[in-house]
Amino acid sequence: MYWQAVLKEAFEKVKVHIPFGKIIDARLGKMLDKEKNTGNYRKYLRNINVRWFSFDLSDLLEMRIEDDEIEKYSVSHNDLIICEGGEPGRCAVWDKHDSIFYQKALHRVRFLDNSNPKFYMYYLWFSAQTGQLCRYFTGTGIKHLTGQSLSKVVVPKTDRPTQDSIVAEIESRLSVCDSIENTVDTALQQAEALQQSILKKAFEGMSKWQEESDRHPDEKYTYQYHDYPQTLSVKNQFIADELLSPDNYSCLPHEVIDRILALPKDEAAQDISNVMLYSIGKTYKGINDDTIESWNNSAIMHSLILLAQLQSDKGLDAVLEIMRQTDEFADYHLGDLTPELLHPALYACGKDNITAIEAYLSQAGLDSYLRSQAPDALAMIIFNQPERRGEIIEVFRRLLNNMVSNLPVQRACDGTFAGFVMSNLMDIDAKELIPEIKATFATDCVNKTIAGDCKNVIKDIELGRGAIHNDKYQIPDIYEQYESLKKFITKPE
Repeated sequence: MYWQAVLKEAFEKVKVHIPFGKIIDARLGKMLDKEKNTGNYRKYLRNINVRWFSFDLSDLLEMRIEDDEIEKYSVSHNDLIICEGGEPGRCAVWDKHDSIFYQKALHRVRFLDNSNPKFYMYYLWFSAQTGQLCRYFTGTGIKHLTGQSLSKVVVPKTDRPTQDSIVAEIESRLSVCDSIENTVDTALQQAEALQQSILKKAFEGMSKWQEESDRHPDEKYTYQYHDYPQTLSVKNQFIADELLSPDNYSCLPHEVIDRILALPKDEAAQDISNVMLYSIGKTYKGINDDTIESWNNSAIMHSLILLAQLQSDKGLDAVLEIMRQTDEFADYHLGDLTPELLHPALYACGKDNITAIEAYLSQAGLDSYLRSQAPDALAMIIFNQPERRGEIIEVFRRLLNNMVSNLPVQRACDGTFAGFVMSNLMDIDAKELIPEIKATFATDCVNKTIAGDCKNVIKDIELGRGAIHNDKYQIPDIYEQYESLKKFITKPE
């Protein structure tokens, strides 16, 4: 509490606040792929090496990095390194003059305005401790601080001399605090010992949480891309024009929404699907190799919102193709909106084609977070069409039985995906599937940080806990949805 009070008093002196993205150049590290990576072996930082305010370099690993990748993936003196997952936002300043490299789970932040990186390191800690930072996290289970989210974090802005002064004041007062704590009397030492015991247990719990997450590697992404259309063909040209218009980046005008929804559902859904596939083809390569030029529209976001309203199976193939892309693709086009938009669109387009959804779930080599939107869509069927519960329960039964054999080899699933499925089963009170749930947990391949361990999952199901957020399983009013989106979606400069 003393630390929070010190930092609160220090940062209250700064009255101007801006989005973090205005003053930083942030880049994720190199993706670890033993089969594809080439070059010389070089030491690199993982999420687990980054602690609050310092680095644990006792367990550094190596990966292959080409000479022409050195600048792109190296950490230099005074770089701020921020965890993207695990404990999102945890960060430290690299104060060494020797360079090192870093992997994809970390953001390397360099300041465009000569800011003091320690100033923002302390602010991120303060923001995390006071619950402000978690507003920017994505994910329903394992939380992430994506590049887009990081750029939106509101931070104090002041000149470098003021930053230096505030950092010096923070470190001086915390040093005094440490000195006082070292001279307390025996009674206080005993109280401190008790407090430290409590903190130790808490940190051990956090450490175990981190270890549990780290021991479940993601399924390897191996999707072979289609030949996407390079020219756009639609029956209603205005649909393509409006969805791709930079002027509609944050929201579609009401009259455009009305005009699209007034068309025959299949006709409108087919045109929207064509726009989606065209947009995938124009952007996926640049996103994957980090050479993407400005794609100054929100066509994919608008498309998913509209398909959720149209509820036509003509949109299913395009929605599934979005879900076969990488996490980086989803982050680029949808950012924090990914879980809000994907599974309602999949439900709307696929609720009458369960075979296609099951085929997608059995496809190996896809991103586990995007894959987790499919069980969300299946759960939506139970909430919106309760008479189909038996049918969907059997779909989940087949999925769990497949995971029993596939989880140990990470084929068409991984521990993270399995954890998300358990969360869905808790939401729908799947008492019928308790034997299959136990068998899945018996593989010891389910990430328990997402929904809990087997005992807790079954306990919640037996108690009939139900969905914590019922809105998650409903299709929102499109006009209210856009009004909400306009509040935080801004057109990039």
